[in-house]
Amino acid sequence: TGLTLGNSVTTIEYKAFYRCTGLTCVTVGSNVITIEGSAFYGCSGLTGIYFKGDAPALAETAFNYVDATVYYLPGATGWGATYGGLPTAVWATSIADIDMNGDVNLWDFATFAAAWQTEDEVDDEYNPLCDISDPIDGAINAADLKVFVDNWLVPLISPCSLSIADVDMDGDVNFSDFAMFAAAWQAVDEQDEAYNPLCDISEPADSVINEADLAVFANEWLVTPCQ
Repeated sequence: TGLTLGNSVTTIEYKAFYRCTGLTCVTVGSNVITIEGSAFYGCSGLTGIYFKGDAPALAETAFNYVDATVYYLPGATGWGATYGGLPTAVWATSIADIDMNGDVNLWDFATFAAAWQTEDEVDDEYNPLCDISDPIDGAINAADLKVFVDNWLVPLISPCSLSIADVDMDGDVNFSDFAMFAAAWQAVDEQDEAYNPLCDISEPADSVINEADLAVFANEWLVTPCQ
């Protein structure tokens, strides 16, 4: 139901996802420059399309019979109030994503480092985009560094990039999810304080964290979502 198109993709071709009614969410890589006719025609289950780059050239029929919202990153160009007849909205990024490209990485660190230990109205190197602690104090200091470190390499999240086993919803099924799952193991709804409904991931949900949920969790273990 969820799909991520990597940055190697440049064109979404004619009828690529024609009538894929089970498709609910798509993340489009930053290098897509063209979406051809009927590419998503009749994708009636589609609710969100997340673009990492500028607005691609778009055929008129690309989104016929689609009712979804298009999300784009701050600073991306070519976007308006609608795209292909669909409403648009800004895709929120991490507060530490200083260049707002969807990733907190070395480019952001270089910008942060250049502003380190500077103060508003005192230093020309002060960058308000790096003043990310709460409350803002007009200085780039250890409080801002803590926020930056907490967001370091955290992936940009879209609804289609979340696995059902991604209990903490950080984009990866890893040991932090396993710790939460283990803490709820064998707990029963309305009987155990340890019961966590986010860990009740078997289908159908049976209000107990047991082997059925473990089987689902194991199948999702370390799987990169939506790739």
